[in-house]
Amino acid sequence: MRKINKKIVNFVPLNKRRFKSIYLITLFIITCLSMRVLDLQFFKSSNLKFKAITMQNKRINAINSRRSIVDKNNRLIAFDKPLYRLWAHPKYFNFPGDSYRTIRTIDEVVDKLSKALNIDKKVLYSKFNNYEGGVKLFDELNEEDSKKIKNLHISGLDLELYSQKILSSRPSLFKYCRIRK
Repeated sequence: MRKINKKIVNFVPLNKRRFKSIYLITLFIITCLSMRVLDLQFFKSSNLKFKAITMQNKRINAINSRRSIVDKNNRLIAFDKPLYRLWAHPKYFNFPGDSYRTIRTIDEVVDKLSKALNIDKKVLYSKFNNYEGGVKLFDELNEEDSKKIKNLHISGLDLELYSQKILSSRPSLFKYCRIRK
């Protein structure tokens, strides 16, 4: 068997001056951090809360309009045109000033829509034949018609915005365009 040599280390006590300086430095750092936390929690909390709410509630347009496509001579080739889809939910038909319990009939809504859009009432009635939930009334409505519908303020009518790329009348230019993946 081998003998294990144990080396005994004598601990030297820490210098009092060094111990006090480390203690004071850590105490100072803890005090500064505590003061900063108190400042943020009590004095600046309302301002920070306001900033957080504004950052969370930024409005972002989900359908950003794309730039127009032009050729090398700056002639317009294609552009985005904002279009709308009109959805109707007959369970929620309500006119401005009605109580929330009042549900208007399809006849009353069709009457107002036909006057605003200059459409025959029979065309609108045919779209409501077998409805269970939402009914898609129109596709590709322009901005003028959508504003007319919004101005009616009928709850139960929803306009959905989408954009469509409109190509110009020069299809010969597109034979040179290639889509890269």
